Amino acid sequence: MGKRIANLTSNLHIPEFNKAGFNLSRNPLPNIGTPTQLWNDYIQTRVPLLASVGPRIWVRVNRYLEKMPRPIVLAHTTGTSFRRAKRLSPEVTHELFATLLEQGVGTIISLDKEELIKHTNSPHVHYWQPIWGKHGLRPLIALQGLSDALIGIDSGPFHLCRLTELPSLGIFPTPGHHPAKYCLPSDHQACVVPSNDLPWFHNQANAMLPIMEEQQLNAPTIAKHLLRLLSEPRYLLQNQRGWDLQIQHWLEKTSKPMVTQKTDASDSDHSSYDILLRIVRKRFHTPHFVETNSFLEEHLCKNLTFKNLILARVSQASGGFLTSIADKPNRVSLECLPHGIYGKSVQLIEGRPFKLLTQINRSIDVLSLGRACSNLQQAQQQCLLEARAAIPKLSRNSLILIHDKINSNDNTQNWSSLAIDRLCKREWHIIHSGHPILLSRTDHQ
Repeated sequence: MGKRIANLTSNLHIPEFNKAGFNLSRNPLPNIGTPTQLWNDYIQTRVPLLASVGPRIWVRVNRYLEKMPRPIVLAHTTGTSFRRAKRLSPEVTHELFATLLEQGVGTIISLDKEELIKHTNSPHVHYWQPIWGKHGLRPLIALQGLSDALIGIDSGPFHLCRLTELPSLGIFPTPGHHPAKYCLPSDHQACVVPSNDLPWFHNQANAMLPIMEEQQLNAPTIAKHLLRLLSEPRYLLQNQRGWDLQIQHWLEKTSKPMVTQKTDASDSDHSSYDILLRIVRKRFHTPHFVETNSFLEEHLCKNLTFKNLILARVSQASGGFLTSIADKPNRVSLECLPHGIYGKSVQLIEGRPFKLLTQINRSIDVLSLGRACSNLQQAQQQCLLEARAAIPKLSRNSLILIHDKINSNDNTQNWSSLAIDRLCKREWHIIHSGHPILLSRTDHQ
């Protein structure tokens, strides 16, 4: 079935770049294998910290919290070491607290020493250290087990959330201080970092961690991500809030305005993918995505995050599978793909899509069709051939995403026009006519 593409260039070896992975098998530790060999077992290891807390501590911490309005957010914005590289300034912290309270957060509990941050007189802001700071780690574990979210810098309380499973947002305000080096993967954690000019680095790193790049790490930006973290996941499951946050950011970053709950609210990539992913969540437990012609563009590296990683991310997070087919893919684009990090969730195949689609031996839940060439007539024929080849593999619940936009003045100028005409004659209908075009079966409106 075509030529499977393997051994792509990987510019960043996460197990050796990561601080914890780098130290595996290094003196004075015993040599039990290389970081790459040990990495998967290492990141899957969990210590049941919540079970280590005795009932008396649970009762005391619960009594401490019981009259505080929810949601309760823990905040650790200063820390005690490497403050210049890691901390948020007292001014930004103060503005962040005010913004969160204005946006509906019920209580903020600061884990920093009170003298290290700009004090606020709000009755909804509390300080943990004066009361609990001398009582050891277990009260903090209980506090995380009973709170709703944490926002923190690269320090102990944020990393502890990985084991207490508290949804948490990491803030990394300095470009040289990156979470790929200091954090381990976690489904319920996400990190915000400053934008950089190294797309290959970011594409590799965000395959391992839910990372969001922002031009400015100011109070409104940080609050926006935390409020999303507190909300119901939009595309994934409750225990995958970090990845869900990353997908929301990708969609927002690539295409604006932000789509509302109405499915026809915007004529943009954001709307189409928003609709698609919300339907996928409802219809498929482990979706099978098949995309064609996604690695043909000359300058794809700059936009790789959105167009070529989003389906891979959903496949990985949901336990599904992505098959990506392209004839003569652009090698520069492929080298930007974090090959191997997505594991068995993604398969890249080189060959003629309309031939290889007939050889797929499982049902296709979502078919994503890309333009095969610049010539309009050839592209129309290629798209028609790919649609015809895929139709037998599509079920009553399947969806089709076509990376084209309907031209209301002259539909013949669309490279997808022949394929759409044929699909509409086979009980398919357009449920979103923006870019991309989204189609579903007639009985699934």
